[in-house]
Amino acid sequence: MWIEDPLPPDCPPNDAIESDNGIYYRLVDTFPPTLEDFYSQKKKYPNKNFYVNFSECIQKSCSIFSTYKSCDSVRKAFKSHRNQKIVKIVLSSSCGLIKRTGNTPNHYSWWIKTDFDPIPFCQEEV
Repeated sequence: MWIEDPLPPDCPPNDAIESDNGIYYRLVDTFPPTLEDFYSQKKKYPNKNFYVNFSECIQKSCSIFSTYKSCDSVRKAFKSHRNQKIVKIVLSSSCGLIKRTGNTPNHYSWWIKTDFDPIPFCQEEV
């Protein structure tokens, strides 16, 4: 079961993997974050057409970055993200599945398992 249920068929993709205690970064609105900070854009805004070039599966994932610098670059590049905070999170194999996606080598899509609460695993990065 996934936080973004229902997911389309073949989602998460077959080549998505479990994280082995990898460190990732996520933009959030507040610290400590809320569960809503881990919703996909598709879940937050179901009627908006955000990423028309990405599959529905990718649209229903949570964006994370493998480096602080990449996450901070997104925060600086988009006015809508400038007031957000960056959290560091260590993802274990029980958190769901991840896959490198998008145009930057440090961007990952994360399909979060429903029974995984990411909030206790978040540390604020300043």
